[in-house]
Amino acid sequence: MNKALILGCGGHSKVLVDTIDRIKEKDFEVVAFLDNDRNKCGKSFGSIPVMGGDDLISGMILDGVTHFIVGVGGIGDCSLRAKVFEKGLSSGLKPLTVIDPSATISKSARIEEGAQILVGAIINANAQIGRNTIINSGAIVEHDCIIGESVHIAPGVTISGNVKIGDLSHIGTGASIIQGVEIGMMVIVGSGSVVIRDISDKSVVVGNPAKEIRKRN
Repeated sequence: MNKALILGCGGHSKVLVDTIDRIKEKDFEVVAFLDNDRNKCGKSFGSIPVMGGDDLISGMILDGVTHFIVGVGGIGDCSLRAKVFEKGLSSGLKPLTVIDPSATISKSARIEEGAQILVGAIINANAQIGRNTIINSGAIVEHDCIIGESVHIAPGVTISGNVKIGDLSHIGTGASIIQGVEIGMMVIVGSGSVVIRDISDKSVVVGNPAKEIRKRN
C-alpha cells in the first residue's frame, strides 16, 4: 500500500476525502494533510490529520511516503494549484490520479497523472485530460476535447465536442462551451456563461454569449 500526502487543505480537500473514501479498491493510503497555514495544524479532515507545512515533506519521505495529491482547488486563479503540484514533483513524490467511482469515463479517453475526476463527471470518447486538472462534480467533457494542465472545470460545466482548453484556465460553475471552440491559457470563463467563439490567452469572459471584460495580468 503506497503512502500519500494531500498538499493543501480547504473546501476542495473535503470533496477529495469523500471521493477517496468511496474508492473501494485502491493501492494508496493518505496519511496526512500538509498546509503552510499553521492555524490548520492539529485539525483533521475526516480521519486524516493536518500535520504541518510542506517543510515536513522530506521527513515524511524518509518515513515511507511516496505519493501526493493536490488539495488546492483553485477558484479563478489556478496558479497556486500548479505551484503545489510542482512542489510535490520537485520533492520527489509521485502524483496520484483520483477518480470518483461514480464518474463515467470512456475507455478511449486519456487521463494524465494528478488529474481529479469527481462525483458524477462524464468524460466521453477520445477526450484528453491534462496533468493536475480537476473535472469537478457533474461536469461533462464531450468527445475529442483536449483539456490542458492545471485547469479547473467547475461543477456542472458542459463542454461540447472538439473543444480545446489551455493550461491554467478556469471554467466557472454551470458554463457551457459549444463544439469546436478553442480557449487559450489562463482564461477565466464566468459562471453560467455560454461560449460560442474562440477565446484568447488571459481573457476574462462572462455572459450569454460570453464576451471579454478584461485581460488578466
